[in-house]
Amino acid sequence: MKHFSLACLLAVAFFVPALPALGITPEKNEAVCIACHEDVSPGQVADWRASTHCREGVGCVTCHGDKHMETKNCRLAILPDESVCAQCHEAQFNQFVKGKHNLGWSSLMALPVTPLEPDELVEGGKGCGGCHNMGVKSEAQKKQQL
Repeated sequence: MKHFSLACLLAVAFFVPALPALGITPEKNEAVCIACHEDVSPGQVADWRASTHCREGVGCVTCHGDKHMETKNCRLAILPDESVCAQCHEAQFNQFVKGKHNLGWSSLMALPVTPLEPDELVEGGKGCGGCHNMGVKSEAQKKQQL
């Protein structure tokens, strides 16, 4: 388990619960998200800082929602799928849906041996799923286990 820095603990314990009473929303203060996530997931923070989203002022709440504002409710954070991206990137989404990359997941799952393969071969960046994890999935496919 990751250890939180003192600054992150203070932000979570004292500052974050007081935000609504102070009229501070996540959209107005992305620093609250950054304060914790620099310790919890520094690579993701670094990726965001280097992104066009950061340069354009698109912060955490835009894609991940505003229900997760402290450690104890981390499961309330939205893990965006293609439908969230499509809200702002409709042309790119429509182009993706028409292309062959949209068929990656379906192709992998169409192979009768996929459920029999070891997880290491199917999942992760080095397995088949490293490339074949993409494609617009139905809700049923998202729940499907390998």
